[in-house]
Amino acid sequence: MSDATPQLTIRLDVRRKLIPLEVFAVLHGLRLRDALGLVDDQKLWPCFNLSIFTRRNRKVHLFRGSFESYEPGRMSARSNLEAVIAAILPPLGVAPPASATIRGAELQFRWCCSNKQIFLLMKEGELVEVGRRQNSQNDSPRISYASAAAFLERRLL
Repeated sequence: MSDATPQLTIRLDVRRKLIPLEVFAVLHGLRLRDALGLVDDQKLWPCFNLSIFTRRNRKVHLFRGSFESYEPGRMSARSNLEAVIAAILPPLGVAPPASATIRGAELQFRWCCSNKQIFLLMKEGELVEVGRRQNSQNDSPRISYASAAAFLERRLL
């Protein structure tokens, strides 16, 4: 019989680019307060605040690359923020960033947040919807790629 503790393997779809800090804390056996301390001390980078009410609370999400490479006691390597944001958002293809759009459902999936969160960010002017939806109940909004990139840049912790 082996004394080794079995390792738990967690698999996240590769398209999940921002991981809620709560998930990070649970997987690393940390209290949320301690995980927030790592963010505040810049030991976890980059992290983004996806909260609508930034003055009252934080809804912290960690970049997947930092989530996967985290080692206790070590600072996260600093990457080029532009490259990180490009990795978080879907590939542009041939469209210039100024005219490119992203489906709201795609952002919801990549950012591990709810549909309601995306709509509230649009309502607050944090994300800009482009065009009109045929059926506002069923169609996913098209969000300006540039507004999503600017949002992430503003919300860097």
